[in-house]
Amino acid sequence: MKTNFETQVCSRCHGSGSFSYCQSYGSRCFKCSGSGKTLTKRGEVARAYFEELCTIPANTVKVGDRIAATGITMGGQVYSYIGTVTGIKSRDAVKTTIKTTRIDGALDVSHTIEYTQSEGFSVLGSSGGTVERTGEAGTIVENFTEFNFTVSSKYGEGQVMAHDHDKVRVYPADSADKIKQALEYQAGLTKSGTIAKTKNLKGAK
Repeated sequence: MKTNFETQVCSRCHGSGSFSYCQSYGSRCFKCSGSGKTLTKRGEVARAYFEELCTIPANTVKVGDRIAATGITMGGQVYSYIGTVTGIKSRDAVKTTIKTTRIDGALDVSHTIEYTQSEGFSVLGSSGGTVERTGEAGTIVENFTEFNFTVSSKYGEGQVMAHDHDKVRVYPADSADKIKQALEYQAGLTKSGTIAKTKNLKGAK
């Protein structure tokens, strides 16, 4: 879907879409991907805002949502694709972080993650490790849920791991409303991509 985020002529290829030739990619300009245009600062910020509008907390992802995943070809090449969530598994975990100060004064941090048993995960138990340290500076305990999303597409099936506090990009069939919001946001930005200040009329209260 065309977004109309603000662009400018590519400074590398000067709008031609081509640069130096290489055997693998031809003469396509890497900076603009051959389009001859790149986003302005204002366009970049607006697009980032649009992407944020299209993300949801991992713990709200449901079967049927479309998200991005990665896969590996028979030749070992990694590729990305957008697929449909066909399965969700989860397990609770406790992350313990120990901060200590070494004799030389440097801060040393170690993590241990312990999982409660949950059906569907082949790897259970704990990851990481701790050792006895002197000069303990503090211990932080965090509870979280880890999700494993099965993502299916014509390319095959992949897995996406996320924690409940992570954000996941979803791909709705119609995101015109979100694009409209992002373009309105772009209109209120300065050329440097910052929010334009509202000018007050002289004598206004």
